[in-house]
Formats: sequence, C-alpha cells, structure tokens
Amino acid sequence: MDNENTLLPLASENWFPYTKLQAPQPGSNHVTRMPLQKALADAVHHHKLTLIAAPAGSGKTNLISSLCHRGLPTAWVALDKTDNDLPIFAALLATALGSWLPDNGRSLLAFLQSVPNLPEKTAQLAALLINSLRPEDDIPIILILDDYHLITDPVIHQFINHLLEHLPPSLRLLIATRHDPSLLLPRLRARGQLAEIRLPQLRFEEQETAVLLNQRHQLNLTPGEITALQQQTAGWAAGLQLLAAVLATFDDAAERARYIYHLAPANRSIFDLLAAEVLAHQPPDIQEFLRQTSILPELTPVNCRAISDNPDAPHLLTAVYQRNLFLYALSPDHDGPFRYHDLFRDFLQQQLKKEPQQWVELHRRAAQTAVSDEQKLHHLISAEIWEEAAQLLEAMARLDTERRFTRSSVVSGIERLPADVRLTHPWLLLFVAQYYTIRGQLETAAPWRAQAATRFREVGDELGEIELLVIRAMADTDDSDDLINAFRQKVATASHLMRPDHWAIYRGGEQWYALAQYDWAAVTEHTQANIQHALNSGDPGVLAMTSLTIGPQQLFCEGGIAMLERFASHALQAARLEDWILQLCAQGLLGAVRFFRGRLDEAEQASQESHRLLDEIGGLAWIDHHVCWAILATLLARRAYRSFDKFLAAQAPRWQTQDTAVVYQQGMMYLNGRSLWLRGRTAEAQTVLMQMQASADPAGYDLDDNLRQLLLASLIAMARGETGAAKRDLRQAIDLHEKVRHTIMLTHPRLTLATLYGQQNRWTEALDELRLVLRELKARQMPGVILQEGESIVPVLRYAIEQGVERGILEPLLHILQPNDVPQTISLPNSDTYLTPRESEVLHLLATGATNPAIAAELFITERTVKAHVTRILAKLDAATRTEAVTKASQLGLI
Repeated sequence: MDNENTLLPLASENWFPYTKLQAPQPGSNHVTRMPLQKALADAVHHHKLTLIAAPAGSGKTNLISSLCHRGLPTAWVALDKTDNDLPIFAALLATALGSWLPDNGRSLLAFLQSVPNLPEKTAQLAALLINSLRPEDDIPIILILDDYHLITDPVIHQFINHLLEHLPPSLRLLIATRHDPSLLLPRLRARGQLAEIRLPQLRFEEQETAVLLNQRHQLNLTPGEITALQQQTAGWAAGLQLLAAVLATFDDAAERARYIYHLAPANRSIFDLLAAEVLAHQPPDIQEFLRQTSILPELTPVNCRAISDNPDAPHLLTAVYQRNLFLYALSPDHDGPFRYHDLFRDFLQQQLKKEPQQWVELHRRAAQTAVSDEQKLHHLISAEIWEEAAQLLEAMARLDTERRFTRSSVVSGIERLPADVRLTHPWLLLFVAQYYTIRGQLETAAPWRAQAATRFREVGDELGEIELLVIRAMADTDDSDDLINAFRQKVATASHLMRPDHWAIYRGGEQWYALAQYDWAAVTEHTQANIQHALNSGDPGVLAMTSLTIGPQQLFCEGGIAMLERFASHALQAARLEDWILQLCAQGLLGAVRFFRGRLDEAEQASQESHRLLDEIGGLAWIDHHVCWAILATLLARRAYRSFDKFLAAQAPRWQTQDTAVVYQQGMMYLNGRSLWLRGRTAEAQTVLMQMQASADPAGYDLDDNLRQLLLASLIAMARGETGAAKRDLRQAIDLHEKVRHTIMLTHPRLTLATLYGQQNRWTEALDELRLVLRELKARQMPGVILQEGESIVPVLRYAIEQGVERGILEPLLHILQPNDVPQTISLPNSDTYLTPRESEVLHLLATGATNPAIAAELFITERTVKAHVTRILAKLDAATRTEAVTKASQLGLI
C-alpha cells in the first residue's frame, strides 16, 4: 500500500517575520534632510541600481526609509545572516513584491518549491521575476535591500547580477550596505546605470547637526560647540546621536563645554565608550532591560516580558523608545515591534556575554517565545540546548523535503550540532547528504551518506534506508547492480513504507537498468508498470516524478509510442501552472513521439516549448539532452545546418556544468559529425570521430557508443569512396542495432546501407534494405526514424516511390527532407548545360547582392570555393559580370 505524498504549499510568511518587509518609522529626533532625500529620489529614478555604501551608523537606513514614507511604490527587505540562502532570499523578494506579482507571487513561490538545484537557476529565476512584474502605473517599483553586507553567498550575488543585467524600466534596485558588494559595479558604472551615495554625502552638514542637537534634543548648544562637535564627529550620525544622549546628562553648561572640547574624534571604538557612558546614565532597571533584550531580533511587549521575566517589561520598552536609545519602530503607530540599531545591539550583547550563565538562560527563554523556527533555532544553538535543537532541525528538514525546497540554514544548523548528537538523529545525516547530492557535491555528501547508512542499519530504520537509496539513485553511475539489488530487497521487505515518489524512482531505476542490459522485455514491463501507477495516482507530483524517469529510448519498447503518447498527453492535461517539471518533461516526450511519427512541425513545437521551460530553470540533467536531441534531429531533417550549429554551440556551456552530460557526450558528437558529413565537410567529421574514439562513456552504454562510432566511420568511408570499409562498418552496426534497437542520437544502420547502395546504383539492394526497415517501423508506428538519415536518403526514397513502395509513408517524409523550394539541378534552356544544386544556391544568393564572404558563411564553404562556383555560373550563363548573370537568370526564369 503506497503512502500519501502530498506536496505541501510554500508558506514563506512562516519562514521570516513580516516585519522584515516593513521599513522602520522615523523617530521623534529624526532630521529631515531634504537635499539628500531629493538626491536619492533622483538617483533611484534614473538608474538601475542605487548603492548606498558607508560604515555602520552613517544613517543609511534612515535615509532609504524616507523613500517609503513619500508615497512611492517601494518593496522593503531587511536582510540578516539567515537570508544567505537563495530560496529564502528569493522568497523574501517574491513576498515583498507580492502586490505587483500575479496571485501575490504564489506562482513564483511555487517555482522556488518545485525546481531542483535552484542555486544553478539564478538566470532563470531572475527572468521569471522580471517577466512576472505588473506595475500599477508608469512609476517604477523600488526594491530596497537593507544591510546587504550580510549576504555572502556568491549564488545570491549572481542572482542579483542577472536581475540587474535585465532589469526592466518598471523596477529599480536600491542597496544599502557597509561595503561594496560582489556585484558587477564597474560594468553598471561604465554604462551610467549606477548611482552611488557614500559616506561624504551621508555626513551631517553643520546646519543639520545644529537642527539635530538643538531642535530635536533641545540642548541649546552654542555655535562654537556645534562647530566643535561637527569637526570631532565628522558628521557621523551615530556618533552625534550618542553624544546627544551623553550631553543631555550634563546640568552644568561649563562642564558640558569642557567635555565637548576635550572629546576625541569619533569612530567605532569611541561609539562603544559613548554607549557605555549612555548606559551608565540609565536607571538600573533600564540598563538590565537593554542588556537582556539585546538578543531579540525584534522587541515586542510579549517577548520582552518573557525573556526578562519582568511584568514591567512593556513599560520599560516604551521608556527606552521615548529616551531615543537607538530603538527603531517598525510600525506607523510607534507601538512596536521595535528593533535596536545594529551598533547599539552589538555593544549591548558584548556586555551581556560577560555573564555566560545569563546569556544561556536568556536564549533559552527566547527560544520558547520565538515566532519562527529560524529564530528558535538560533536561540537553541546559542544556548547549546542541543537535543531540542536537533529535534527542531529534524522537523524543519522533513518539512523542507516534503516541500522540495531546502534551506542551507537548516544544513548549517545540523553541521553546528555536536557529532554525538547528530549520530542519535540519523535523519539529520541523511538530510545533509541529500542537500549536497542534489547540488552535485557528491564528495561532500559521501561521508554523511555513509554515516546515515550505518546508523539506519543499526537502528533498523528501513524508511531511512529507502530514502538513502533514492539519494544514491540521483548520484550513482558505477555500481548500478548493487543499487538496483538493494532497491529490490526493500521492495520485497518494506514495500508498505514506500511512497509514490519512491515507487516512481524505483521503477525508473529498473527501466534504465534493463536498458543498460538491452533487455527490452524488462524495459517494457517496468515502463508499463511505472506509467500505469502514475496514471492511476492522478497526482501531478507523482506524474512529474515518473516523467523524470522516462526517456525517448523507451519509445522503442513494445507498444512504446502509443503508451508514452497517452502518458504525456494525460500529464499535460493534469499539469497545473506551477508544475514546471511535469510540463517540460511531457512536452519533451511529446516532441520525441511526434518526431518518430513523422509529424515534424508538431515535434518542433513541443520540443521548443520544453526547451523554453528548461531555459527558464537552467536545464535539467538528462531531460535537457533528450530535448536537445529532438531539436537537433529536427534541424538536420530540415537541412537547417546553420541553426544546428548555433543551437549546439549555445547549449555547450550549460552541459559543461552538468555531471550527466558525459553520458550523452558521444551522442552529441555523433550528431555533429553527421551534420558535418551531410555538408561535405569530411575532414571535420573525421576529427569528431577521433574525439569520440578517444573518449569513453562511464555509464556503461558501450554498445551505443560503438554503434555511433561505426555509423560515423561508415559515412566518412563513403565520402572517401572506400565502399568496402563503409559496408563492413555498417554490417557490424546492423548486428549491434539488433540489441540496441533505439535510434536516439543515432540512425538506423540499414538506412545508411541503403544510401550506400543507392550511391552505387545498386537499387534492388537499396530497396531490400529499405523494405526491412519499413517493416519494423510500420510495426512500431515510427516512420519518422527515416528522417534521422537526413537528405542523404532522398535518392533512395525517390526510387522507392517510383517503384510503388509504401508511397503513403515515404512521400510525406520526402517532402520534409527535400521540399519544393530546395535548389535542384537546373537545366539551362536550349543548352545541354545545367546548374548543379550548389550552383543554384550560389546564384540565388548572388541575386540578393550577397558578397563572397557572405555566401561562404551562409553555405559553410570557403571563399575560394565560392569564387569557383561564381566562375562556372558566369561561364554557363555566358555572362561577364555577376550582375549580368543574375539578369540573364531572371530572364530565363531560373530565379
């Protein structure tokens, strides 16, 4: 009996406090800095990125929050160290921008949840966010990222770079940071797309200092004292605020003046000295309250009372805010929640750490009232309450697994646990192994996986062992025998524990294991069982997992094309908007189905749609290569060689980042070699063959690779007139094909042999080979296999049609391989002379005014060859110039 496996909805609001998305409110001592605020508004309006970079306490947050209170469309994100994780970071942005996203960003959040290897999809994630934005009017949305210096993950920097590279006019980015982030600042600066506000602009002018100290704090300082303080603080906002608090404690003006004129220049160390002085002047209960509550990311009456164990805590919180003790209000009504200024919080925590027992006890209390798991985890680890932290991490990790949305903060939390605690929670070991495996860091994952296996075996946790097999299925390539045998043992002894996704992965493993053995009866059996199970479930998640285990090779099992066409069509109907994986897999499968049915236009449409979705998520291992094969095969059938080269070159960088690409390397090289051969570029095809022979497929599909090499070698031998060698290679290829059966990144060797016989005018033998192939393809309902031979099979098809052989099948294929507008041999009127197909192509390009280099590039030939063709065309048309040749050709109706 299968267990239920329902994908949990993504609830980002439970992952971080909503106040992270609220700009702080101006306090009672706030100074309105109109020139600076106007400069900021102008900068944001005219630049993609506005960067405010200055040390702590420079007034960055106060300045950028002013934009939020001017009625401009702003999305505020207050960052902290726990946001160093692309899924969390992107969920924050999606939630902050929810008002301008369809369905409040739920589709974008579903994308975050459903896409594997999200850190590899930064470009696609940025594109999806940009394409989803729906501004309400022509005023751009300002996305504000405060405290960006806390972001250290290079993947997030990469995501922001992609966002900036393609930022639409409807969005502007404002970043506040203590130092320059690892973004493409020089490029933006050179393009005039970057505005920068730094410490010199943020420093208070002397007039602003006077307003702050005399009007806001009512200190009644003399002009000389204002000037002295301005020089000593250099207009540093935090220093001025602290000095105001210190100076307010002086009752004697003369004593205050002496303090001012003997004050050292302000910096971070002087901040601590001033803060200590401010703290010392507070009542004891306020001092204690400040220290105790400094460990809270946000302060509310409830959590302050809980952590301080003081019923007067709400009144003390109000008193602290009224005393302007570096406390920000996060709501317009100024009644909380509140947040300490970073510098002041750090100072208070340094004081608190001098009492280790109190530090631990306060974190223990804070954990009990934390509003999010992330906050609770932070407090538990700080208090070294390891067992409770481990239990919380296990719950968080299980939730992440069900959501398919892993947080690196969970993994880092597990890694911080003592080793002996981790060993008592083997599922934590499994989650870390899973995290690194999905990201392709197999060496890092290996020791975690090994420890988990040992502990699951010791405690008899069979479900854990099944989950480990799933992880191995994502990573192992060399010991498939051991893996499949271990899976079979669990099916025999623990099938009641297996969820639908486990069954899909197991049966998919059986399919590919049987395929590696070329056991087509077993391939058929397991493919049928896997598909039927998925169709019976009706669950898009199970359909998606199953679709990931199916490739176009399975089309060649018994009844494969009808079975997989039904599955793919059903999957598309069941797919919801957020089911990206299911959509792209089903479209990719339909592209292969329609190609082999000979419906090339429909095949191209489905394959391109699948590839579009793959582009949006950055590719998906073996699915990527299956879809690319269908597109490349279609381009070869259409003689679109330039498009073939461009597409192949465009995919290469992505394949270089995929470990699974090595399995398909031989197939892609074969297609490239065949494309070169079809264009007469035999020497280049020979180079490709040598590269194929020098490389080996580690996945164990040796026969596939041998077959590809034999096919390409036979083509090269044909081009060189070495018919004996070509026939020998093809006979070997035919023997291998009996076992391999499929033609993915291949062609049917009997079709190539028929082509060879056609070149030798041995038409009877050519038809014999073609009839053998047609008998097989009719039984499989896959006439499109013939399209994989390309234009080289055209003479054989023509002859077969003339002889009345399967015209209903062959005529549509011939039309695809050589449509009416393809240049033919052209006889010249009143002459025994004719233009060859290549000369006809050159003549048509001459008529467009193309130069020799342009013609060479279009036809993939050298300029020397172009000149030779032009010379022959001029001679055959009795023309002295290119213009005269084009004119005569037009008069003769040749073009």
